[in-house]
Amino acid sequence: MRNLYVLLLASFIISCTKSDSDILSNVNVFIGTGGHGHTHPAATVPFGMIQLGPDTRLDGWDGCSGYHYSDSIIYGFSHTHLSGTGVGDYNDLLIMPSSSVFNLDKEVLASSFDKQNEKASPGYYQVMLNDENIQADMTASPRGGIHRYSSLDDKEIWLALDLEHRDEVLVADLQQIDEYTLQGKRISKAWAEEQHFYFYIKSSAKIGLIRKLNGGRRMGIEFKEKPSSLELKVAISAVDEKGAERNFKEELEGKSFDDIRMAAEEKWRNQLGRVEISADNEVMTNFYTSMYHASIVPNLYTDVDGRYRGTDLGIHKAENHTQYTIFSLWDTYRTAHPLYTLINQNENNDFIKSMLAHYETGGKLPVWELAANYTGCMIGYHTVSVIADAYMKGQDDFDSDLALEAMVHISDLDELGKKQFAENGFIPAEQEHESVSKTLEYAYNDWCIAQMAKAKGKDDIYERYIQRAQNYKNLFNPDNGFMVPRVENRWLPTFDPYEVNFHFTEANAWQYHLYVPHDVEGLIQLFGGKEGLEKRLDELFSADKETSGREQADITGLIGQYAHGNEPSHHMAYLYNYVDQPAKAQEVLRTIMTELYHNEPDGLSGNEDCGQMSAWYIMSALGFYPVAPASNAYDLGSPMIDKAKIQLGNSKTLDITVHNNSPEKLYVEKVVWNGIEQNRSFIKHEEIREGGHLEFYMSSKPAEEKTLESFSASVSDFQIVPVPAFSSGKRAFAKADTVALNVASDARIFFRIQGENSEFKEYEGPFEIQSSTVVEAYAQSESGQKSKSIKAEFRKIESDRTISLVGDYANQYAAGGDNALIDFLYGGKDFRTGEWQGYEGQNMIATIDLGKVQELKSISLGALQDENSWIFLPVSVDFEFSMDGEKYQKLGSAYPSASPEDEGTILENFTWEGNCTARYIKVKANNMIDCPSGHKSAGNVCWIFLDEITLK
Repeated sequence: MRNLYVLLLASFIISCTKSDSDILSNVNVFIGTGGHGHTHPAATVPFGMIQLGPDTRLDGWDGCSGYHYSDSIIYGFSHTHLSGTGVGDYNDLLIMPSSSVFNLDKEVLASSFDKQNEKASPGYYQVMLNDENIQADMTASPRGGIHRYSSLDDKEIWLALDLEHRDEVLVADLQQIDEYTLQGKRISKAWAEEQHFYFYIKSSAKIGLIRKLNGGRRMGIEFKEKPSSLELKVAISAVDEKGAERNFKEELEGKSFDDIRMAAEEKWRNQLGRVEISADNEVMTNFYTSMYHASIVPNLYTDVDGRYRGTDLGIHKAENHTQYTIFSLWDTYRTAHPLYTLINQNENNDFIKSMLAHYETGGKLPVWELAANYTGCMIGYHTVSVIADAYMKGQDDFDSDLALEAMVHISDLDELGKKQFAENGFIPAEQEHESVSKTLEYAYNDWCIAQMAKAKGKDDIYERYIQRAQNYKNLFNPDNGFMVPRVENRWLPTFDPYEVNFHFTEANAWQYHLYVPHDVEGLIQLFGGKEGLEKRLDELFSADKETSGREQADITGLIGQYAHGNEPSHHMAYLYNYVDQPAKAQEVLRTIMTELYHNEPDGLSGNEDCGQMSAWYIMSALGFYPVAPASNAYDLGSPMIDKAKIQLGNSKTLDITVHNNSPEKLYVEKVVWNGIEQNRSFIKHEEIREGGHLEFYMSSKPAEEKTLESFSASVSDFQIVPVPAFSSGKRAFAKADTVALNVASDARIFFRIQGENSEFKEYEGPFEIQSSTVVEAYAQSESGQKSKSIKAEFRKIESDRTISLVGDYANQYAAGGDNALIDFLYGGKDFRTGEWQGYEGQNMIATIDLGKVQELKSISLGALQDENSWIFLPVSVDFEFSMDGEKYQKLGSAYPSASPEDEGTILENFTWEGNCTARYIKVKANNMIDCPSGHKSAGNVCWIFLDEITLK
């Protein structure tokens, strides 16, 4: 990928307009705009409401921000852009200048541009539109921006104004206020189900004819004065047109383009200057570009009069805070928000107050909030991490009682497997998709609630949540050392740690099984000690890079199976500190920082994710990192900078000096804090916030082996006994089967077989069953403490019945394996829980040998449709019979009653009824192969999902 841009680098690197002494010259806003970074070069200010810049891509995953560095066509300039997300939205109010009035009638107005004529720096964007010979310059205030268009051959300028660009438009309106002024609104639907956008435009030239096209949602604007240069001042609001007008009068009225640009650049100098570093040129650019990216979002959402739109979509007024939007919390809780607790305390307090306002207006804390909409995207309830982290660090300028109430509330909602997590101690895979990831992340979230409850003296809440924080133990399979899905209290029989499936969130088992940031000591115990965890870390970073299962574009930046391009792996290199191997951590961290961050368009290894990828680099380059936010500790790594001065917001500074730093000298020989050599691999927040001098002495060789004190946010009290699991024993078996149990501790297991003996007895090893039964079990510690109990049903099926399949089901949709279609177990309404057998782009033919000649009255095949996931019902199902297994006769066919266009989840049985004597039955499910015409994925291969074949 990197070679793709070699010819463009000359123009790319000359993207800043300031002298080398200006901190802004170290920012290259084009980093991340190529590859899969999904960033945007728009003009904006720190945490600003507006991001004014070009739209070069109309759709597609790599067009989420509306821009990609490899593009050469500009469709116009819009006013809102997302930064580094995996889903597209925004790009509101597209404006495009033209040198020909005839272009206004085109359905799509666009112009080519050359990279050498494109420049950008913090708060500023410039490009030459080749087809129009117009130069476009843009700058921004917090709630507004200025377009400046100059015709280089003195031709007249016209404008196209498009309110329908990108999203589905629900309401759109444009009104002319006077001969210079327009105002309007757009209410649209995309990722945000109902996004409100209002605008106020003041033109430097008198407006003439406005031609409304496409029902008034696209306009062609002519000017009375036939200008060869034009300025447009645009203010925006999420509240109403009056709000946009007030924002204009406060921020743009009476101010020139240069005034606004200088103010924007000064805001960026102040923000970037909160951390002053010295380093080589590559590190300086990567570092300050990361600072820039980490300071774009969250976005301002309050008008100058304090009004904002809440998550009830009503209008509210912020009395004691500034409201913000765009909380990509599954990403940013890890490092971005802990960074803000260091350098942007005031803003982070407002972020938390914004989240609490979401609770008060919308009924719950945000998970992934966008434009006052709960998007339903991603997992966990990581607002609790952001709140607890700030509170534990003494940054409590918010209602902490309300916060704890909201934290407990979101954890107790009966949604997304939370109820099962609390009742069972884990989320059963058959009841909720992404069950492993959710169980692990809920456990961390509950630890955060416990920390805040303990600090506030809420002992009952603390005890409850510190126990729930240990639920990760219930998914640890001691037989293989992975966090494994539990299906009806059994370990998933088709488990493959390399497989990407719906048991994990944008990852596989490798990338999630060490996600226990809050209890590393407990994780060490599961692996049998430090050597066991060290061995697994070595395996993680050296494993084969190939993954299996479903395609997942977010799994990038691989070092072994460590995936830096996606967030679940971000803390894992630092775990080497906990097993007395800091040198190994330092090696991996330097590899990540030097190989996965570059001063190039594709210089990020994955989506920027609203500042998280950049925040990881900032903290790691400084030499310390928050493995467990809310623990008040930072793990030490291998700093990339030579010196740093961090403004802590309390008139104190943290100074960092890295002695003998070079690419070859990546190992930390010793660490000195305020003149005293340290014998530990961490530093506490309480020490940092008082200011001081942190020194790293670097070496080309690992430091002499010695045991450093490591910090672990461990769970030491209210220990739970892990829940046992069935490690063998099929849900459906013939003749006889062997049942085995295991547990992730040295606790004893007790079990009973229903119908044999009502008393529990101690488990001493695998045992045989020969009939349908239910087995119950629990684990008990030496002190007599018991785990939660489990039970599993084992069903004996007709021993002579067998099945053979033509067609390869996907391993991640195996539903239990080859016998899944005749195991007397039925799939539910969620295809992601693993109960369905999935076939991609192929038919399925099942031949069932009944073992003897039988009379049949009906044959039925169950199928599922979820058109939003490219799963469609078979176009038909054919039924045949045979006496000898060679010559088959057709019984008939069944056809779907539902249409491929029908939305939602549909379950349907395809049935033949009649009278038939046969030993062999053949069932053929015919896949339409390609998604139907008119579907959003038309032409792509589709799926059929099947379960179960029922014979009567």
